[in-house]
Amino acid sequence: MQNTQRARPCVAIINTSEETIQLLQDLMTDEGFTTVAAYVPEFKRGERDIVAFFQEHQPQAVLYDIAIPYIQNWIFFNEQVLARNLLPASSFVLTTTNRTALGLLVGPTSAIELIGRPFDLDSIVQAVHRALDSRNTA
Repeated sequence: MQNTQRARPCVAIINTSEETIQLLQDLMTDEGFTTVAAYVPEFKRGERDIVAFFQEHQPQAVLYDIAIPYIQNWIFFNEQVLARNLLPASSFVLTTTNRTALGLLVGPTSAIELIGRPFDLDSIVQAVHRALDSRNTA
């Protein structure tokens, strides 16, 4: 049984809301993925080590929330996650409360998918599948 669970792709859910984490974990589990979760503020406050989290869980895709204040959280994501090459940029699906505002900040990119709230759950599932496919074809 444990081997079956290991064979399933692992999706990390890193968010600022306990309810959203639970919703996304349920969604990803229903899709047949293994999930792990963390709160963005724990990383920002130094309560958890983001590098250790990625090394321990080795997720193949990540649902990562960029919350308000967007600029500070975007900088944190870039410096602590992307710059450290914890995973290829195409492995991340970003969620946010304001897709338009974050889209202006992020600018054009084909590497990262950006999904705004209210979430279309089918879009999230499809984005995670695309992130996993991009890793398998790389």
